[in-house]
Amino acid sequence: MRASGSGGSLTISSASGNFIASGVGVPEVATGSIAITASVTDAVAASDLQIFTREGRHIAGVAFTDAQITEFMTAENGFDDSAVYTADYINNVKDAYRGIDLDISFAGGMFQLNTGGNGVGPVLAQGSSVVPANATLAQNMTLSLTNGASYTVPIENGSSANSAAQSMNSILNDSGITADAETRVELFGFASTGVVSFELEAANRVPKVISADVTPTNLSNLAIAFNKVSSETGVSAVISADSSRLILISEDGDDVAISQVGADSPSFFGRLIDKNGVAETSPIGSVASAGALKTPLSTTNAVSDALVAGPNVSSNTVSGAGADLDISSDTFGTYSVTINSGGSGSANPYAVGETFTIDGTLIGGSSSTHDVTVTVTSVDANGVITGASATGFARGITQAQTTIAPTITDGLGSGASFDVSLADGVATVNVNSSGDGYEVGDTITILGSAIGGADGVNDLVITVASLDPNSMVSFGSVVSGNRIDAARFSGAISLLSSAAFNLTSSNGTSNASQNPTIGGFVDVQSNAVGDTKKVTYSVNESLESGGSGTDGLRAVAPNASYQLTIPTGNSNIVFQADVSDNDLSSINRSNVNKALLDKIRGQAPLVSLSADMTVSQTQVVNYSFQRTEAVQPTIDSVSLSVNGNN
Repeated sequence: MRASGSGGSLTISSASGNFIASGVGVPEVATGSIAITASVTDAVAASDLQIFTREGRHIAGVAFTDAQITEFMTAENGFDDSAVYTADYINNVKDAYRGIDLDISFAGGMFQLNTGGNGVGPVLAQGSSVVPANATLAQNMTLSLTNGASYTVPIENGSSANSAAQSMNSILNDSGITADAETRVELFGFASTGVVSFELEAANRVPKVISADVTPTNLSNLAIAFNKVSSETGVSAVISADSSRLILISEDGDDVAISQVGADSPSFFGRLIDKNGVAETSPIGSVASAGALKTPLSTTNAVSDALVAGPNVSSNTVSGAGADLDISSDTFGTYSVTINSGGSGSANPYAVGETFTIDGTLIGGSSSTHDVTVTVTSVDANGVITGASATGFARGITQAQTTIAPTITDGLGSGASFDVSLADGVATVNVNSSGDGYEVGDTITILGSAIGGADGVNDLVITVASLDPNSMVSFGSVVSGNRIDAARFSGAISLLSSAAFNLTSSNGTSNASQNPTIGGFVDVQSNAVGDTKKVTYSVNESLESGGSGTDGLRAVAPNASYQLTIPTGNSNIVFQADVSDNDLSSINRSNVNKALLDKIRGQAPLVSLSADMTVSQTQVVNYSFQRTEAVQPTIDSVSLSVNGNN
């Protein structure tokens, strides 16, 4: 809260919530037996601020409707009599009107919608010998704002993101919506050392030959080759920190076409990425699965002279007798043998390699399918069994096919669903919906309760083995007998507005959503390869420190707060910091940054942390050992020492 006082006036304001206006709890000041009840005013929404020139050029704010132009653009409000409304510079901080220094912040950020020249999004196509044509079809796109204004934009056949954005901006000039096109292509996964060569076309109409020596871990020569002709192609190149990835950027959003990849060039991949270095499309292609889906068998007596003499156990031993063996199995279907007695000894010795066959019905299964074979692996000098192993197909969970859309993943992907069926603990998993945002190696967990088991015990872990081949170009690969040596990459269009809007194309209607990192109170920028992010908070000391009127009738209570959330590759591990202006003795950007990083460091994700770096994962090390004999829990033991501590 903030107070202001002068003479007989006292004003108190609250940063959050309203004061009680009447009844019990109403604010009052008491002096002796006299109480003065306060006059209470509820909080009101802040006014929208619009900035114009006297000539009618709208510099910042929300675009006006025709009715608002008539109402507000008057001489009484300071406009020239000949003023004409134009919004071609509205909220443009990159190329602001007359080069002014413009800093705009909207509560919640600006509204953003990402699309492509086709009204859907960026798209790629691969080919052999010939560059695939741009597949954008002619259509009329309609952009509609919540104030009722609507604009129709004609898109021509074969439009790139660049040409489509130009068409949009020519129509949307006074709408407050701007279109910005850009094409980003990532080249990666070079298979070998060698000379890579191909032709490049973007802004240029005559293809330029690109040729360079590369290794799988060093693409610097290739980057130099691209940048030598960037003034002609409009395409610049940036390499990743480890030099294994190359990012091509057409800031105008031209199609990037690669053709005539040399026959001796190393094979490599290409895909479209966004400003954060994340693949524009990365749906799942194929998966592998694993899980503890077997029904565990508790310790069961499986071998004895009596059982061998019965119908459920047989043996090929020549003369052995007297053995007493138990078997058990875990949720992975792995059998263990416990030796209660190794046999009678020299009178009836066993030999290595002799077996006992246990019928599946003896251990709760079915004959043949769940039979278990116990094999003697070692004996002593008298033929007493000292080691044995057991193998067999254990019983497991059985469930008919069901479609499951799991949400637990260690990556950033979402939207995938799978058709899962289980037969005796063997899972069959097929991709139902491929989702987006996945990477090879990402794991997705289906809880055991969703497949007839128990959570944490019978969870099914799905691993992304490959991405949909349509999400990237595999240069040098052979498809249907044809070598892939050409591709076209069509870029993205970012539509921005300070007001809500939607886009309707032949593919349906998409709604813009607010992005707090664009035109909001925090700016998040990635470097070209997406491995570094810079977070800049909009901190205004004069506004966020509050204030008091000298007459005692006005008080402004500060209520700014700042948050930082850092995800990791494990969805269960997130580092988060929250700082309120009340936590700071002095409100400025330096103090805000320091307070946030102190809280992040306090969670110890790293030994050291700089303002631009992401986090590591927790330290987890798995240990295992192998032995030729079966483990006997009552006899065997393991000692573990960590940093000198047992």
